[in-house]
Amino acid sequence: MKHYPVKYILIILCILNQKLPDLNAEKNFIRSLNIQTGISDSFSDSKKEHQLTWDSGFKLTSLPFTLTAFYGKEDFRWGIESRINQKYLFFDTKILAGFLKHSGAVSRLKSPLPASFSPLKSPLLPSQGITSSLPGLNGSCREFSTAIYFSPGTLSRHFPSIQAAFIPHKEFFFNLNKNLPFFFKGNLTAGITGGLFRHGYKATSQWFLKRLPYKEDYYGAGEILLNINLPAIKSSAAFSIFQNPFGTPAKALTLTDSLILENFTLNALLYFADEDLISASSSQSLTKMELKINPQYLFTIKNAQLNTGLSLEKTYSPSPSSSIKAALQLTAEKRKASLTFSRSRQKKKASYSSRLLLTVPVLKIKNSISFLYKYSDSKENISFSHSISAPGCPLTTAGMSFASDIRPAENQRIKIWMQFNLAFKRIKVNGKVSFSFSGDFL
Repeated sequence: MKHYPVKYILIILCILNQKLPDLNAEKNFIRSLNIQTGISDSFSDSKKEHQLTWDSGFKLTSLPFTLTAFYGKEDFRWGIESRINQKYLFFDTKILAGFLKHSGAVSRLKSPLPASFSPLKSPLLPSQGITSSLPGLNGSCREFSTAIYFSPGTLSRHFPSIQAAFIPHKEFFFNLNKNLPFFFKGNLTAGITGGLFRHGYKATSQWFLKRLPYKEDYYGAGEILLNINLPAIKSSAAFSIFQNPFGTPAKALTLTDSLILENFTLNALLYFADEDLISASSSQSLTKMELKINPQYLFTIKNAQLNTGLSLEKTYSPSPSSSIKAALQLTAEKRKASLTFSRSRQKKKASYSSRLLLTVPVLKIKNSISFLYKYSDSKENISFSHSISAPGCPLTTAGMSFASDIRPAENQRIKIWMQFNLAFKRIKVNGKVSFSFSGDFL
């Protein structure tokens, strides 16, 4: 793995800030230091395997930049971020480099199929723009990339926000978005995302092909997203287009709407796509249409609130599927109880699950208890977990979970974990330790 020298990037970022800071003159040059560590130990009785993983690093926040570095069992990750305000440039500028994680609009180009609805889903619109973040604990990014953000300042408020990112020899993508005033004290946000993504597909079998192979090369993909946010209505339309290695570009359209009337909320989503769509991550989606409907109602009973929700989903593809989820959540002061039930069906095979979650404070200690049961034609399992958290205590969270497979073969899993948090003025230390064991021991 090739690592790019940190010192050269530091010098460049400081020059962009118009001066190299004087460490002796600036008392608050270093604002905070967060040290993080994590250790996980697991043992499988059936495979007689013992696996120890660990990851440690820090996040240093100073005046000119933020630096993170983490070293784990298999990789080393680092990242640096610098902000330049509009005193020196026309825009508020942010520059990042390192082993970054990119999300937001670019994630929809790589996975265009909408995520499943929760019965108590909040009426949120798809996010505008690209979010690039520095590596953190237990990160999985092993590719160097750079990103730059331009946000309009006082003198450039009529310009759009601009974001761009580059992964050498693999990807380049950008986003432009602008927030505009709309009717009835609302706002309209328009954004466009585009890029070139390198991907391909090789056949794994010579005699039977589940999908056609194609040459690895750069393929274009783009999205136009419009979000309308009003006091009682949230509406979104996203149109995506993907270069197809076999001919005509593939298209996808996602319509998302939410109606909010006091205690009643209705979320709906409609997704259309060409059947031969190949995403920016080379995954092939065969879903032609998907419909999601999610009504919710909030009951108020004296000092308690009962939130109810129902989620209905139908997918049209070569393997059509459907699902229904229902949830009840009772909240009274700091106590909470929720019950969730779901049923899904695909190719005449059905699966069921139910979950009970309780949150009860005892002597200012938050207790969370969860029961989960899953059943299908071929599998059946149960699980239980209990965690406690105490704000202000060095040992912030501790817990244990137990899961057991009933069918097809008996197998149990136990996991114990704890998290701690220590603070010394500008220095914070966070850590997590966990141990898991699997096998047939009942």
